[in-house]
Amino acid sequence: MGRGGPAQGGSLRDFDPVKIEPTSAENPALFSSIRVYAVAEKYDIKDLKQLAQSRFSIWASNNWNHSEFPMMVQEVYDSTPSSDRGLRDIVETIVKKNAYCVLHNDEFKKFLINQMGELGVVVFIGALEEVRKLTEEKQLVEKELREIRFVQGADFPLRRQIRYPPVT
Repeated sequence: MGRGGPAQGGSLRDFDPVKIEPTSAENPALFSSIRVYAVAEKYDIKDLKQLAQSRFSIWASNNWNHSEFPMMVQEVYDSTPSSDRGLRDIVETIVKKNAYCVLHNDEFKKFLINQMGELGVVVFIGALEEVRKLTEEKQLVEKELREIRFVQGADFPLRRQIRYPPVT
């Protein structure tokens, strides 16, 4: 049997979703794992559902910054019930991991506004910005502590005061 999936004489398990080069002509291929997952759920075909989930996870993990990703996320939320966490957990993990970059995508912002409302998105972006600021402050404090430990380790008198950045 050949490699590359059913269209090339291979099997479905030989198909490599990472190798899909998405173009507008191939747009349906991007959504196939999501749609197969939904159909497998509807007809209770566990192995097919697991395979579709695995294929989607591989593609999404490698292509979360693709222009079609926000539409795929919308498709996941439109085609699966909230109680089915399979694809939703994958999406949520990827978005959390790459939140700062994803939130600068206008299409993704539109999706979030549709799902959470504009206020929810503003609050979410604000909270993310606060986390970023706190992370920067933490790094500054850790740098100061390393410098203090270096000075103390050299038996120099500690004459320096730690200056914390103002909290706004």
